Amino acid sequence: MRKIVSMLLIVCMLLTMTACSGEEEYPADSVSVIITKAAGGATDTVVRCLTNLAESKDDKLSFVCENVVGANGFTGMSQGANAKSDGYTLTIIPAELSVMSQIDFYKAPVTLDDYRFVSVMMTIPMVLVVRADSDYKDIQDFVDKLDAGTKVGNSGTYGMGDLAFSAAAQGWGKECTTVPYADGDSAAITALVADNPELDAVCVCPSSVLDAQVQAGELKVLASFGTDTCYDAPLVSELDGEYGLDINFTTWAGIAVPDDTPDEVYDYLVDVFSKASSEQEYSDTLEGYFINASQITGEDAEVYVHEQYDSFGAILNDLNIE
Repeated sequence: MRKIVSMLLIVCMLLTMTACSGEEEYPADSVSVIITKAAGGATDTVVRCLTNLAESKDDKLSFVCENVVGANGFTGMSQGANAKSDGYTLTIIPAELSVMSQIDFYKAPVTLDDYRFVSVMMTIPMVLVVRADSDYKDIQDFVDKLDAGTKVGNSGTYGMGDLAFSAAAQGWGKECTTVPYADGDSAAITALVADNPELDAVCVCPSSVLDAQVQAGELKVLASFGTDTCYDAPLVSELDGEYGLDINFTTWAGIAVPDDTPDEVYDYLVDVFSKASSEQEYSDTLEGYFINASQITGEDAEVYVHEQYDSFGAILNDLNIE
């Protein structure tokens, strides 16, 4: 009898120790994904494709995506940064955070250092676009005619398009008039297609919002400001003579967890998203938006986003923006 009682006590102690010291193997529940862009857009579509592929790599893994927009994306980014560091909340971080967190105007509540980046899931070249029926023959013709009266649309003051073109104009030693559209790149493109008198048929925006209009023959892309191109447009960095600029303005989107997420959880997520992003289905989905699939994961992703931060910081410094 004593032996039975002793054995029961031992079993109870072991169960108690397991309950107190052991945690459920990750993932034991669904993982929330905060998408800081509107539903139905390129980022939203790409995220949902990637998370579906990630689920296929591990039958224990399940994602629940939610679009949390507002306050230039800071509503969702703040929610993600302040979430419990257990791997059950992922946040989609746009390249804009690299810029906004360095500009006093935005009063950014979070920075890159509030997150640990699992993956940079895509990169998007910034491009210079004109109406297909405009008088601009090519990028060199455009630069030749560029002056203070040229009206260049963008997605908003201090937005990525505004900064990309401002940096280029400075490099060319030119001035222009910028026209911000608070409703974003799509609004600027709509105005451009409509031949809005506010614009001189010129706009800077991510390539991902252009495809329908380019395919319809309404717009044409003159040049790319990044290291990647689309529609066979020349890279600004590779143009000859006075037109060539040492500039790389590529936007990106990354998947991040709170900065103090445990290594074992972080490593698990890095592994599963590395596998998912290597799938052909993922590349094909992004290609449809003229977005480049990225396989930058783990510590390489951390290095990449901070290098981008420094690069954008140098541009802001050159433009005297604080």
